[in-house]
Amino acid sequence: MANRKYYWLKLKKDFFKRHDIRIIEEMPNGKDYILFYMKLLLESIDHDGELRFSSSIPYSDTMLSTITNTNVDVVRSAVKIFSELGMMDMLDDGTIFMNQVNTMLGSETEWKDKKREYRKRISLDIKKEELPNKYPYKLKDCTVTSKELILLPNGESHSIDEKRYGGNGKIVMARSGGKCEVCGIEKTKSSKLVIHHLNEYSNGIEDLIVCCTKCHGDLHKTLEGHVRQEIEIEIDKEIEIDKDFDQFWAVYPKKAGKQKAKQSYLRLKKKGKLPSLIAHIEILEKWKGLEGWTKENGKFIPNPTTWLNGERWEDELPTAQVSVNQSPLPKTAEFLKDSD
Repeated sequence: MANRKYYWLKLKKDFFKRHDIRIIEEMPNGKDYILFYMKLLLESIDHDGELRFSSSIPYSDTMLSTITNTNVDVVRSAVKIFSELGMMDMLDDGTIFMNQVNTMLGSETEWKDKKREYRKRISLDIKKEELPNKYPYKLKDCTVTSKELILLPNGESHSIDEKRYGGNGKIVMARSGGKCEVCGIEKTKSSKLVIHHLNEYSNGIEDLIVCCTKCHGDLHKTLEGHVRQEIEIEIDKEIEIDKDFDQFWAVYPKKAGKQKAKQSYLRLKKKGKLPSLIAHIEILEKWKGLEGWTKENGKFIPNPTTWLNGERWEDELPTAQVSVNQSPLPKTAEFLKDSD
């Protein structure tokens, strides 16, 4: 019987503290993206990180959706995000390459080799209050030479304004070893490093990341793009609801408590409880023609807020004659056309 070789993914204890994972997890549908990412990793482990349906056919979004049991819209968004963050590459022939599989791959033969290896580790389990007051001193593989300067392992010196990072700047820079924590590039005279806030309200060590200027720009584009998209969607919804309310207000015969009515309209619209604008106006036109709404100069017409909060459009129309004093009502389509 041939010897079998078993593979597995090695997830480090701090996998979910990885900066790219934390960035994605905070996005809308973030947890779905992470689950999809892990499924792709598992699919690729026995192909050295490559994903294809066959030698002649690459995976499509629909195919990935099927094999991972993931919504196809989630697949499309996730693939774009993973590519932007350098977690996967789309090769020219359509092959998907999972960049980090080789560093996460374990096997029985490799495990035997790893057991014989021992890597020296210098702990950074230190708080800013515990840093020495005298210079220079060692901090992992770096040397802190003054209050504002740290000497990186490759000999490059880096200036840090600790006021911006709550005193954790040097610790984070030492943690990185003077390398971008996204792409791994070292600081040189031509490649600068910056410390980026993952959470603008926190200077905690886990909320700071060292990155090169390129990755720093990519992070801002990715995060701002998603935030901007969500904001624009909400703004578009607000504008659409405002337009709908203006047309409702123009038709409703009693003009009282406009702001309260608008708040009720907005709340009901977001909950999906309002009928379509055309249907709503048609219902109002029927009520406006009834004697109960026309007698005594509309004394018995409910306030618009009362109409909305009570969902009165659901009420059955009473059997009554149209008032002889009621002028002919415009057709809904014509009214909407004139309102544009």
